[in-house]
Amino acid sequence: MLSKEIRKKFLEFFKSKGHEIVPSDSLVRGTDPTILFTSAGMNQFKEQFLGHNVTYKRAASSQKCLRTADLDKVGETPSHHTFFEMLGNFSFGDYFKKEAILWAWEFMTKVLGIKEEKLLVSVYEDDKESYEIWRNLIKVPEKKIMKFGAKENFWPSNAPKAGPNGPCGPCSEIFYDGGNNNLVEVWNLVFTQFDRKEGGRLDPLPNKNIDTGMGLERVTAVMQGVKTNFETDLFAPIIEELKKYSSKLKTKSLNTIADHIRAVTFAIAGGVAPSNEERGYVIRKLIRRAYLFVKAEKPFLYNIVPKVVEIMKDTYPELLQKREGISLIVKEEEERFRHTLSMAMPNLTEGLKSAKGNVLGGEKIFKLVDTYGLPLEVIENEAGKRKIKLDIAEFNELMEKRKALSRKKSKIADSIFGPGISKKDAPEKVKNIAKNHTATHLLQSALRKVLGEHVHQAGSLVVEDRLRFDFTHMKKMTEREIEKVEAIVNDYIKRGVNIKKVEKPLDEARKEGAIALFGEKYADKVTVVSAGDFSKEVCGGTHVDNTKDIGLFKIRGESSVASGVRRIEAYTAGRARKWMEDNEKKKRETEKSHKRKEKEKHALKQKLKIAEENIGLIIKKAKDIKGVKVIIEEVKNADLGILRSLADRIKEKEKSSFIMLGSKDKGRANLVLGLSEDLVSKGANASDMIKPMAKIVGGSGGGRLDFAQAGGKEPSKLSKVFKIAENIATDIIEGVSK
Repeated sequence: MLSKEIRKKFLEFFKSKGHEIVPSDSLVRGTDPTILFTSAGMNQFKEQFLGHNVTYKRAASSQKCLRTADLDKVGETPSHHTFFEMLGNFSFGDYFKKEAILWAWEFMTKVLGIKEEKLLVSVYEDDKESYEIWRNLIKVPEKKIMKFGAKENFWPSNAPKAGPNGPCGPCSEIFYDGGNNNLVEVWNLVFTQFDRKEGGRLDPLPNKNIDTGMGLERVTAVMQGVKTNFETDLFAPIIEELKKYSSKLKTKSLNTIADHIRAVTFAIAGGVAPSNEERGYVIRKLIRRAYLFVKAEKPFLYNIVPKVVEIMKDTYPELLQKREGISLIVKEEEERFRHTLSMAMPNLTEGLKSAKGNVLGGEKIFKLVDTYGLPLEVIENEAGKRKIKLDIAEFNELMEKRKALSRKKSKIADSIFGPGISKKDAPEKVKNIAKNHTATHLLQSALRKVLGEHVHQAGSLVVEDRLRFDFTHMKKMTEREIEKVEAIVNDYIKRGVNIKKVEKPLDEARKEGAIALFGEKYADKVTVVSAGDFSKEVCGGTHVDNTKDIGLFKIRGESSVASGVRRIEAYTAGRARKWMEDNEKKKRETEKSHKRKEKEKHALKQKLKIAEENIGLIIKKAKDIKGVKVIIEEVKNADLGILRSLADRIKEKEKSSFIMLGSKDKGRANLVLGLSEDLVSKGANASDMIKPMAKIVGGSGGGRLDFAQAGGKEPSKLSKVFKIAENIATDIIEGVSK
């Protein structure tokens, strides 16, 4: 039986038992700031379990989950994963143990057709009620009903003795006997029936709840008759694809990489880009762990993303829309990590060599991780090879300080798309913020149209005079893409569409397709802000009444913020017009300056042309000293550029020459001195010669052996320089010839 059939049968079965089928929540729970990722099926029903917002009393779902607590076990065991799907049925003060146990058994044995003799169950040692239901109603033999303590069969496991206080209760588990003492825990039924109080007192809850979870990957392995989850149709095609890129990988490595790329694909699809903070750090770590297993010379993981999408697209069609964006993000992260390794490994090697007393200090470890981006696993691995211990305690202390500083820097009091507006703000300021705020919504819609559905907000700033919008996208936007986005937003503005604000339950808003900000905590009821059929978002901020109130939208820049995150900065209304006017003014000034420079360049060319036309005359006036042409000449109104050019042209014509050219230009004296190769080879040095001449005209100079230049503020002394140059030329040439 295929995994998608099992998922479908589960939901259909519980629908027949009066359950509301609730779609999988996002991996990133905006309503729950206490967790990084959705880690269990019950996460999205916390409010219902607390007795709030109970619009249905029975629910069932197939929930996307991500956990990293057992990261080291992934690939080592048959059934541990970071990303997995949890099939679950829930009761909020409705049915309890009897129905939960009956339906679980019915689904396993009747719907899936698993033989009863292959199943065992467990109960909490003090839960007589569950024990009797299994023994007397289900007729499970006593020898197949196992009794366990709180550690195995109570939720939370520490509740009876140590806490925490609050709702808790016993569990009952269903196991599949795979033979050879291989028991697979398939389904866990949690009976939330107590309210733990101080001192360990367990008071009965007035409304008892049911929370069950059955791992899709585990039950699929059972139904497909394989020993591990990695042999099921959920993983096998991914592993086969991986083998194309490395035939030497061991089973553990293949399993781990397959697990990690699934987790990465779903997390990025949920709006989490690799970074050094919280959720992004988890995804970065998974990509890097997978990459290290292969020790690849070039990125390869991104090639596996399409296979993950192919397997899961029927159930999660959003993956297909975001496939290319996910692949690009993974590829860039691989390239970034490859570069990190190439740059950081020499530092690690050097650090390990200098370790005092065979211990690498926490400060050095911290620098390798924080400055060079080297994963701790790599450091541990290399240190292990050299039998060097790591001061992890000091490292952890430094990391905590770093995280605390980061958290302090990132604290903001903004609403979903920008800061809330207080009554003391001036009306005009409020209007301008509203324009920028609504424009941000329109911008996100336009970006998704031009770049793709993978675009999600990753941060924003809305203030009186500008807006800033960070979003998930791998590549730098082209000029054409920026123009398209700007044109779409301005088209929305021109349409003059009324902005609608409707308060409704969060679940209803999501079902309608309203975009919510990942990581944001929302109340039970939220405000959905809509602009026609092109923008619908959960938002509690201030907005204009009609899109035409924005007036104008202008993008002033697009840049990179982090791996897979881009930033747009923009203006609206009067600020946009002023920016455009200022830009136009700068453009005119630039053009004017360009024209002026062109005129100057043309005049310079003319001067050079005239000067070059006189080269023959200059050479004709040259003095010949023992076969060397000595050319000492003043060139009228020439700058250093013209003098250099003339000297080069003369050297081309006269292979043995001493050339001193000077000019009086804009109140300054300019000098160049060129020597032919035969003079240089005999020890002549143009740079040394020109320095005393430069002092005479009140300046300085220098250059190469064969060419030097100088300038000074006393052009009246040019004739004196020429006389000295003639004497130097004579002395040098005669000295060379001796």
